[in-house]
Amino acid sequence: MLRPTLAGRQGGFHLTRVAAYIDGFNLYHGLRSKHGHKYLWLDLELLVTKLLKPHQELAVVRYFTASVRNDAPTLARESSYLGALGAHAPRLDIRLGRFQEKSLRCHRCGAAWRTCEEKETDVSIAVAVVEDAATDLSDVAPAARRPRP
Repeated sequence: MLRPTLAGRQGGFHLTRVAAYIDGFNLYHGLRSKHGHKYLWLDLELLVTKLLKPHQELAVVRYFTASVRNDAPTLARESSYLGALGAHAPRLDIRLGRFQEKSLRCHRCGAAWRTCEEKETDVSIAVAVVEDAATDLSDVAPAARRPRP
């Protein structure tokens, strides 16, 4: 059964508002490892829209990522992609996290090196889900909703 919403009607049914949350780092590396460069310029809003059921409408796509560090050509490509997404997708909200440098050491040989790891994405996604539930942005996050009196 479709629940009533503040959204519009389609064919006599109330449309269910959907918010999508995308972990950009995991999406990028998952696509790249499986498909190479084929899907790296993915239209995120269109992708989510195509996954909706007929009685659903897209409220927002929240894309969480962190800008690469110490690699000017990669940063330029990433900036171009994010700029293109922002210009093309009005329901896309890009939220930037950060990379943090950390030291690693091989337990066998003792070799040491520095690497970067993405920070804040998981927490940012969780906070956004709770914020969106509290502001009634979406109709499909009942577990995150505050009980109503």
